[in-house]
This record gives sequence, structure tokens and C-alpha cells, in this order.
Amino acid sequence: HSFSSFGRRLCVAGALRHQHNDCRLVWGQVKTREVVGTVVKPAIAHLHEACSDSVDECSWMELVADGPQVPTYFVSHSWEEPCRELFAAIGHVVAAKGLGADDVFWVCTFANNQFRLEWRDMSLLKSPFREAAKRSECALLVMDPSGRCLQRSWCLFELLVVMSEGIPLTLCTARGLVGSEAVATEPLADWARRVDPLS
Repeated sequence: HSFSSFGRRLCVAGALRHQHNDCRLVWGQVKTREVVGTVVKPAIAHLHEACSDSVDECSWMELVADGPQVPTYFVSHSWEEPCRELFAAIGHVVAAKGLGADDVFWVCTFANNQFRLEWRDMSLLKSPFREAAKRSECALLVMDPSGRCLQRSWCLFELLVVMSEGIPLTLCTARGLVGSEAVATEPLADWARRVDPLS
């Protein structure tokens, strides 16, 4: 939640601007993919310059964590959802499962070094996504209202890894866990039809 508070404060101060038209961003509308270019990379680059290179160009996780983090949950999401909704979904899982400060959620936006993307040239089987999923105790698929997560090839690859490794999977939205009183299971059929029109 500290990152979410940081993002909100940046928006209120007018420090977060749209990369293409320089308009102010509103935190509730900032998409996860926009966070990389508007918060993660600029903040780390600023610290890198201000601290005389004592802060390397690293991932957000490496910047804020005390050391290596073993993921409890691997998080798969579309990158198109507002960042606030991603955090809300994770918050629902924390509350429903009784998780604490020692439980780690692996989110590519924050776990991958966004300055060094050599993994894009790797085999998918050697990607950080697969490695993180295999080390996780559980997986979380963040469902967005339009089902974009089931149309994104990365998410489908991540689901394949999770299912083939037998990792328990939780489905969640910004409103709550799928199947709970807050989120009915009927929308899953609609999401599945978006992926496979024959289903």
C-alpha cells in the first residue's frame, strides 16, 4: 500500500504526467503499464543520479526490499487495469487468506528490472515469469471487467505454467475473490467466451 500512497501523492502534486500529452494523471485512472514509465523508472533513475550511482538501475523490489524475496503469490494481470484495481485485488486476497507482512506478491511491474529487459530475448521457459511462478506457493489471476487478462498472451502463458506445475490458483477482481459474495462466478463464462468463441 505504500506504493499506492506514493502514487496518489505524486498525482495530487501534479508530478505524474501522461507520457504522450503531458496532461496530469489521476491515480484512480493510472494503468499498471503506465506506472513503469511514470513512477518506477523515473524514481529509480532520480535516486541513481542523486546518490552518485550508489543506487543501481534496479527493480522497484530491489530498491525497497531488504534482500531477495521468495514469492508467496505469483500475480498474473493484464497491465491494462488501473493500478489501484490491481492493489485492491491483492488487498482482497490478503484479507481473505489472512496473509501478513512476510507474504510476498510477485508482480512483474515491480519485480522485473525495467531498465534491463534482456529476458525478452530469452526462451519463455527461462523467463523471469516462469521462474517466479515455479517458486511461488500460490498464484493470483487478477480479472478485469473486460476479460483482457484472458486475451493477453503473457497471462495465458503464465496460466499454463501455473496449471502445469499444479500451483493453486485464486481468481480475484478489484471487488473481491471470484466466487465470494462480492463477485459471482457467472462472468467467468463470458470471459471464457471472449477467449474461445466456441465455448
